[in-house]
Amino acid sequence: MSANITSIKSHRDFLSGPALRTRKRVFDLGEHCYSGVPGLCWSTNYWIKRIGKGESWELYGTLEEAPRRREYAGIFSPTELRQYFDEVGFYMDD
Repeated sequence: MSANITSIKSHRDFLSGPALRTRKRVFDLGEHCYSGVPGLCWSTNYWIKRIGKGESWELYGTLEEAPRRREYAGIFSPTELRQYFDEVGFYMDD
């Protein structure tokens, strides 16, 4: 017989306050494939990180050669971020 032992410090029934209500600040937007000309295509994964209360966002992307390494792309306002994704042709599925 096996038992699952959970520490009372991490059990959700015994957490209160801020420890229970963590805020998600980094969002994975998923992988996107680009193609330039026939035979030339690449993929990247995007992450955005909320700064403050959403007044600005940090954008990170991956290189195809190193998919686990995030590359910093800059700080954008929400409007600038939408314009960037429109320019590169990245559209989110509903």
